[in-house]
Amino acid sequence: TLHSSPPSSADLIFLISLLCVSCSHDKLSQQVINKGIQYVNKYNMNTNYIIFVDFNKHSGKNRFYVYDLHKKTIILESLCAHGMGLGSTKDHPVFSNKLGSHCSSLGFYKVGGYNITRLNLPSYILEGLSDTNSNARQRMLLIHPYYTVSDIPTYPIYAPMKVSEGCFVISPIKFKKLSKILSSNKNICLYAYK
Repeated sequence: TLHSSPPSSADLIFLISLLCVSCSHDKLSQQVINKGIQYVNKYNMNTNYIIFVDFNKHSGKNRFYVYDLHKKTIILESLCAHGMGLGSTKDHPVFSNKLGSHCSSLGFYKVGGYNITRLNLPSYILEGLSDTNSNARQRMLLIHPYYTVSDIPTYPIYAPMKVSEGCFVISPIKFKKLSKILSSNKNICLYAYK
């Protein structure tokens, strides 16, 4: 019988990193990642992290991703509620840039400063950088938590709808983890797509 020595810690770390990269690419296509990287490089944005929000995914599945550009892997993921306006339904979000639409908006954003909302919720201000979200500041689109958004996937049950008037609403626990990243990293890009 052949006896092989147990793998070294370096071997294990390498294997885990391969698995993590594989998982990331199952959730985020290389095409989407590349599009985000190109945008970040072109406009001199933060080169540590990009936030991706995939509105193709069921709202009961994780679709809000923080991607580490150095490790090439997702380091945080969350459910994310979409806006309830203009006839949006749980399974068919409607997107709009119009003031008062209460819809989510697609495109590239810059994550701005920390803020407390009128409902006393912690949040981060978003600046729309695309034609499809240029009114984000006027519409007060934010990243913020809400207690009815679950910390874990709820599929096939949808994320609650009436918590978003276009904001990116995630779970409170995930928001705390996100805040640790955002507090020490400025000028982060968020890319919302469908």
